Amino acid sequence: MTAPSYTTDLSTFNLCENSGTFGEFTGMADGGSPDATDQDDVIQGSYLTSATNSLKVGELQSIYADYGSGVTIPTDGAILIWFKFDAGGLLYGYSDGGVRFVVGQGAGDWDAWKAGGFDTPPNPYGGWYNYALNPTARTYDYRYGSGTGTSYRYAGMAISLTAAGPSKGQPFKIDAVRYGRGTIIIEYGSSGDGYANFGDAATKNDANDATNGYNRWGLFQAVAGGYLWKGRMQIGTSSNACEFDDSDAFILIDDVVNCTEYFNTIEINNASTIVNWTNVIFKALGTTSPGRLVMNHNADMNIDACQFFDMGDFGFGGTGSEFLNCSWSGCGQIDVNGGKLNGSQISGCTVDGSSTDEGAVIWEESTDPDGYLDDLTITKGSTTHHAIEFGDTIPSSITLRNCTFSGYNASDSQYDSTFYFADTGGTITLNLVGCSGNTSVKTAGCSSSLR
Repeated sequence: MTAPSYTTDLSTFNLCENSGTFGEFTGMADGGSPDATDQDDVIQGSYLTSATNSLKVGELQSIYADYGSGVTIPTDGAILIWFKFDAGGLLYGYSDGGVRFVVGQGAGDWDAWKAGGFDTPPNPYGGWYNYALNPTARTYDYRYGSGTGTSYRYAGMAISLTAAGPSKGQPFKIDAVRYGRGTIIIEYGSSGDGYANFGDAATKNDANDATNGYNRWGLFQAVAGGYLWKGRMQIGTSSNACEFDDSDAFILIDDVVNCTEYFNTIEINNASTIVNWTNVIFKALGTTSPGRLVMNHNADMNIDACQFFDMGDFGFGGTGSEFLNCSWSGCGQIDVNGGKLNGSQISGCTVDGSSTDEGAVIWEESTDPDGYLDDLTITKGSTTHHAIEFGDTIPSSITLRNCTFSGYNASDSQYDSTFYFADTGGTITLNLVGCSGNTSVKTAGCSSSLR
């Protein structure tokens, strides 16, 4: 057996350790020159890069790090930068570009994206914050020269203030610029060597010492009352399984407005991986990348009484997936893939089936869902979809027990009828035992019989 391991796939752009090239972007150079020797307020390592500030209203100040050549950002990856401005109350708001993430192919050829302001975290209280950006995720908000193109050589931050900035000290700071898919990789763990868990993952992420590493990855941070997560949480790999055991944890999913939809992803790998979670709560802070769960193998998932708020889609790995007595509120579609949802509640699924036959839950198996979807409660919410979408491989006779359906159309053949059968021929018999609520049906051509 092996003790749990927590690593990352992030590569160094510039750690701001008093080395490399720093400067100001053309057109945003109204502040002091960057100082790479600052040691007074580090978030990572022993140094940071900072600058004096005496901006007037409407002026812009920036700090960039020059990698020396263009870097490659993986699909759904990002550049990550730690940023701090000590007078956060003077920043313009997000809508006016108070804080901007800037990427350029040259100091005078750059694109910038709105990233924050006095009205977004970590403000109004201020402090270090780790921003992430994928230059292809959305169109830039500002451009100078010919823009960044596809050469990501310069990366930095910029600020715009509503009043004259502080004349003392060096309040504008960046630290630890990295790039990659943004993965915290969690492997191994056992009863003898200790299970992998959220607390130890945060400890490794937050470490900044010679023993544990000068990390501060910005991927899975300990915060008051729980954790702040962004990027890909990879539990197990194709080579190494993971045994992960935790309970009573609260995880906030970072609002990464400048990343792709799938940047925030929980990925389960290796059929020998075992995950035991009880009363773990996930809550998305934004809608750009609300966080999804993807199981690439039929791992042993024992998820009990967990809650998921405002997240994306969930794809189970097979019969080893048991999500019992869990709840999803305002989340995407759940593809059960032969797993179990017994005793769970789903409300306000966000899947849009207004012109397609999408379901909050997908059961596309050659087995009867009897014993797999028992005691399930599904409440529709504001979007148009079916409660359960049955694929064209299901048996001709299936059973649902003690399920409750609310808010679905009482009429058959509607995009929000309760059930959808994808079979184009034959007859499907659905036995409803102890179920309540509307039980309307839409089919792709088969006949249906409800008993």
